[in-house]
Order: sequence, then C-alpha cells, then structure tokens
Amino acid sequence: MKSDNRQIIEALAEQLAAIPIEAHLADDPTLIERCSAFLSNAIRFWHKHKEAIPSVAALTTIISLDYHHVMKTGSRDLRHLMNILEANREALKKVKEVLPADSSLDK
Repeated sequence: MKSDNRQIIEALAEQLAAIPIEAHLADDPTLIERCSAFLSNAIRFWHKHKEAIPSVAALTTIISLDYHHVMKTGSRDLRHLMNILEANREALKKVKEVLPADSSLDK
C-alpha cells in the first residue's frame, strides 16, 4: 500500500502536467474552460492539505502552473508549448524527488 500511494501520486502528477498541452493542442474553448474550472477547484482542495502531505505541495506547483497556462485561450505557437512543457517537467521532477521521502504517505 505504501508504494501504491507513491505510484498513484506520481501518475496523477504526470496526468496533471499534460493537461495544458492537451487543452491547447485541442484548441477547444469549452475544454479549456472545463480544465480551468477543474484546476481551480483542485488548487483550493490541495492548498488545504499540502501541510500534512509534502507531496501534495509539489502537486500544487504543477496545478498552479497548469491553471496559469490553461487560462490562456487561443492557439499557441510551438515555442509557447515548449515553455509550458519545460515548466511542468521541472515541477514533475520536484514531485518525484519529494515522493520517496514523504513519510505521510505511509500512514
């Protein structure tokens, strides 16, 4: 179970990191609006719990980046998408660094 929690969080982080790229590639205003609403709610939820679970603080960074990027509607050039990808890659790296030492996931 301990390992499962870390795998679940890592998989979730990877999915969250992909949201802004997928939303912009779809270039669908409705999808962007729904992603923005989801990420806004997720930020509120995770801010409440990030003190108790260090890995959640790292997830919040990804969600904040995603929210910031998804809110920008319209087509994006490749350079912009690469910047989003790099920012999320760095945040995802942080999640992976924090996960092994996060003892709160053992409870």
